[in-house]
Amino acid sequence: MDDLPFAEESFDIIWAEGCSSIVGIENAVRYWKKLLKQGGYMMISDIFWFTETPSDEAREFFAEFHPAMMIENKGFEIIRNAGLELVGSFRLPSRVWEESFYGTLREKFGGLEEEYADDEAALMVIDGLKRQTKIFEKYPDEFGNT
Repeated sequence: MDDLPFAEESFDIIWAEGCSSIVGIENAVRYWKKLLKQGGYMMISDIFWFTETPSDEAREFFAEFHPAMMIENKGFEIIRNAGLELVGSFRLPSRVWEESFYGTLREKFGGLEEEYADDEAALMVIDGLKRQTKIFEKYPDEFGNT
């Protein structure tokens, strides 16, 4: 995500859904900005805190799995500090996460654990997703995608 095979000013729009945190949002914005043509747009959707005081359980979970997660206002600040204009933003509603992601995962966990019973790495990922699903069930308004 930080060494893409494209020349500077190659794109009218960059659509980055759930991947800016791979290299860090600040690094992503600074690097991807160079790939935009003059007057181009960048859309970033990633996971953010929606509160400055998340529950201990949620904070501890994400400290392990996504330590760079920040409050969404900090992400907006990074965009502005990069010399970009924040045209708009919205939070993906909790019900959408439940219907299209967490609910689907819950239905598949048993089958996935059975299918990957001999794959320790896969079971670790499944366990992390199960833990995240439980955190979401308890604290759906503390974090999500912007």
